[in-house]
Amino acid sequence: VTAANLREHQTKCSAETALAQNRDATRLMGIQDEEAASLDKEQAAAAASLKARQDEILRMLSDRHNQDALSYKKQLEEQKHFEILAENCGDMISLHKGTNGIFRYCSPSCAALLGYNSDELKGHSFQEFIHPDHAEEVQKELEGFVRASLQSVVRKVKHGQDVTVPGQDNTLRPQLFRLCRRDGTNVWVERTVKVMLSKIVTNLQHDTVDGTPPSGSPKVEDEYEMELLYVTRDVSQRVAMEETQRRTERLQATATTAAQVKRDFLAFIGHECRNPLNALFNITDFLADTSLDDQQRQYL
Repeated sequence: VTAANLREHQTKCSAETALAQNRDATRLMGIQDEEAASLDKEQAAAAASLKARQDEILRMLSDRHNQDALSYKKQLEEQKHFEILAENCGDMISLHKGTNGIFRYCSPSCAALLGYNSDELKGHSFQEFIHPDHAEEVQKELEGFVRASLQSVVRKVKHGQDVTVPGQDNTLRPQLFRLCRRDGTNVWVERTVKVMLSKIVTNLQHDTVDGTPPSGSPKVEDEYEMELLYVTRDVSQRVAMEETQRRTERLQATATTAAQVKRDFLAFIGHECRNPLNALFNITDFLADTSLDDQQRQYL
């Protein structure tokens, strides 16, 4: 009986244990199913968010591409108009990167001004043609202008302004100096310098004086390229006329001074001679009224 009771008890315990394990397994499976469902929802939400972000990025890239395409087309049109204007202009128009003055473009009028065509100027610097008497002063003024212009650009970028719009601080006052021509002669020119900025990938901080950032100047993000636009005009006739006018004015001033000196001299001589002569005439008249013999009257 005891053994039968023991077996019955063991059977009952095994059944209860199995039942408990089944309940635990069912509960665990339910939790796993809930977690799996929750994970599926999160993954679905993440996938939807990722797809939305990808769609947004693609839309932004498409808009940017369209904007870049329009900007590029506009730049091509402006470049074409610029080339037409430059080729039909009597002034020499040239583009340079940095203040080293290396020619990137030069209008055909360079042949009349310097004696070189535009192909011959490629790889050469504008600085090579400046007369030695003016080279140092002209270059120093240009570098100072570029530094000040870049600092102005940095301030505009910080304030969200469009730095590609030309302003008064982007243009250097006309510089007057001599250029050395191919035939060995010199020509007086007047040069205007303008800073040109365009939105491309070149880093502005490397496009400064001789390709190095100026000391004390903040850095600018890689969004702009700087070029210097030179408009150089032959002013030899004007300088010659001004020199002739100055020479004429000097001659007129000299003639006026000489005439005044002559007048002063004549006035001085007239004053210094008139008084003694008047005294001499009066004395002679007095002597003539006195008793004189014939010989004395003859001498008088």
